[in-house]
Amino acid sequence: MHSLRAASVALAFLLAVSSLDGCGVAVPPEAPASGPADYLVRTDLSGTPGGNLIIRLASDPRTFNRLISFDYAGRVISELLSSDLVRVNRVSFDLEPSLASRWELDNDGRTYTIHLRQGLRFSDGVPLTAEDVVFTFQVLQDPKINSSSADLLKVDGVFPTVTQADSHTIRLAFPRPLGMGLRTLDSLTILPRHRLLKA
Repeated sequence: MHSLRAASVALAFLLAVSSLDGCGVAVPPEAPASGPADYLVRTDLSGTPGGNLIIRLASDPRTFNRLISFDYAGRVISELLSSDLVRVNRVSFDLEPSLASRWELDNDGRTYTIHLRQGLRFSDGVPLTAEDVVFTFQVLQDPKINSSSADLLKVDGVFPTVTQADSHTIRLAFPRPLGMGLRTLDSLTILPRHRLLKA
């Protein structure tokens, strides 16, 4: 009986102490350590061109073609080996030229005239032309290819039309005016027609 009374007293004491937990004075959380105003952007870095880039990947890439790559390793490597028509600056979110030197939006608000930079060549030395851009869009629209990028370009389920104006100019027309506009082309790799046409 004595041990039952001791256990009851101990339990009552623990309950009383634990109920006081919320009765104290609130202590404000400690302020986080100060850092750069934008900790994601480092402007104090400098380097020199050249050197080696080492990336660890958990598996071998299945393909280096970014338009049909579904695996992480393939996408990482293909992004290092290829360029896009335009790119979105990941700091300012501005649209910037890449393979395209400039572009104009027609008065209809849905058609772009895109001019390729002169003198660009694929790694085998063959010049990049508007034919390669048109070919890339044809590959994207081919249902047999099942590209992981295809749906990113569709507007209301419809692909934009792409035509060649001259050797370094294309016309890209979306089905309707699109707020994102050419931002939809960010990460769209242009394929070498001369290498893949027969594939």
